[in-house]
Amino acid sequence: MGTHERIGSSSSRTSEDSPNSPNRSSGVRSSMEFCPPFSSLLEELYEETRTTVFSYESTISTNYTMSNLAGPGRNLGNLYSWAGSSLERRLGKVVNRAAMREYDEAVRRLRMYSFLDKIFAGEDPNLHQGACEVLLICARSDDLSIQVEAFERIVWNFVWWTSKLRAAFTSVFKRRKEVSDIVTFSWRRPGIEYSFKWLLPYKQASLCLSSHLDSTIELAAQLNKARYRDLKFSHFEGLLLGCRNSVDTLFVTKFIDFHFNGKGIEGYLRRKGFNDTAIGNFAIALVNQWELCFSRRNPSGPVLGPLKTTLHLLDGVLRSIRNTEIDVLNELSEHVAILSLWKSVFQLHYFLRSSGRCAEDWERVYPFFTNAWKILCTDYLPNSEHSKLRQSLLSLDDIHGPAMFKRFPPLERSLINREEKVKTISASQ
Repeated sequence: MGTHERIGSSSSRTSEDSPNSPNRSSGVRSSMEFCPPFSSLLEELYEETRTTVFSYESTISTNYTMSNLAGPGRNLGNLYSWAGSSLERRLGKVVNRAAMREYDEAVRRLRMYSFLDKIFAGEDPNLHQGACEVLLICARSDDLSIQVEAFERIVWNFVWWTSKLRAAFTSVFKRRKEVSDIVTFSWRRPGIEYSFKWLLPYKQASLCLSSHLDSTIELAAQLNKARYRDLKFSHFEGLLLGCRNSVDTLFVTKFIDFHFNGKGIEGYLRRKGFNDTAIGNFAIALVNQWELCFSRRNPSGPVLGPLKTTLHLLDGVLRSIRNTEIDVLNELSEHVAILSLWKSVFQLHYFLRSSGRCAEDWERVYPFFTNAWKILCTDYLPNSEHSKLRQSLLSLDDIHGPAMFKRFPPLERSLINREEKVKTISASQ
C-alpha cells in the first residue's frame, strides 16, 4: 500500500458526520455520533485547508525496445513488451497479496489492545519498532475508522511512553529513509472532506511524529521518565507555557492527566499568583477536553472526562482563595486574566456536576463536587470582606450558566439533572 496510493472514487467520498454535511442528522445524539463543540479549538482546526490536493501520475515500466519501427525490431520489441508486462502483473499480484496479509495482521494487532501495551511497557527497542510498524501500516489504511484507531493509539502510547515511542519511531523512519512529516502528510488523501472526528486525532498523531524539535514532545519525553502519577504541578509549567495551539494543549492535558499526582497547585498559585499564564492555559485546556468528551458522549453512560485532574485543579484554586489576603482578593475580581480563570473554573464545576459521574465517591474529599455554584461561592467566601469577589463569581452563573446548559445538557443521572427535577416538582406543587 504505497504512500500516494489512489483511493477508488475518492472524489465523491466524505468522512463520516462532517459538520458541514447536509446529511448530518440533528436532534438526539446516537451513541456513535460525534458533534464537535464550536469553540476556539474548532475554529483553529477549521481554519486549515481540510482537503489537500496533490497529483500522482503512476509510471509503468513498458520495456519497449524498437517496437515502433518496422522490421525485425518491431516483432522482438513486441515480444519483450508482452513478456515484461506479464511478469510485472504476476509480481504485482504477489506483492499485493503479501501487502494485504501484512495489513490484515496489523489491523488484528491494533485491535488487540493489550498486545501493543505490553510491548511498549517492555524494554526491548526492537519490539518497540515492530509495534510502531503496526501503527504506521494502520495509519495509512483506506478505511477511515481504522486510521482514527491508529491515530488515537499513537497519541495515547505517546502519553504513556513518550521517550520510548519517540526513539522507536525515529529509528523506524531512519531505517526506511523517510521523513515523518511527509509520511503523516500522505495520510490525508485527495478528494476527501475530513470530519472533526478524523482531523483531531490526525493532528495530534502528526504532532507526536513530527521530525521538528518540537518543545511539547521533547519536554514530555524528559518528564515521561517519572513514574505514573509521580509529578506535581510545577513540573508541567514548561509544557503549558510552550503550547502553541489547541492541538498542543490537548496533548499536554492528556499527558498531565496521566502523570499528575494532584499536588502543588495551591503552592504554585501562592508563588505565581492567579494571573499566571500556565495555570490559565491549564484551566482552558481542561475545559476544551471536557467539551470534546461531552460532544462524543454515549447517552447511556457518564461522560468520561479528566475528572481527577479537574478535581485537583478546582480544589487547589478554591483552597487558595480561602488563604489569600483581602486586598489581593479584591484585585482578583477585576483583573482580566483572572476573570478568565474564574470563567474556566465555573465551566469545569458545571462539567463535573453534569457529567453523571458518581458523586458519592468524591464528596468527602471534595465537598464542592456536590454543591451548586452559588452555595460553593458562599462557602468559600463567607465574610463581608469577601463580598466583592463573591459577587463577581456569583454573576458567572447568570452570564455563562444558560449557555452551558444549552450546549452541554446535563446527563440523566447527574447532580444538576436531579436538582432540576426537584425544582420542577416543587414548582408544580
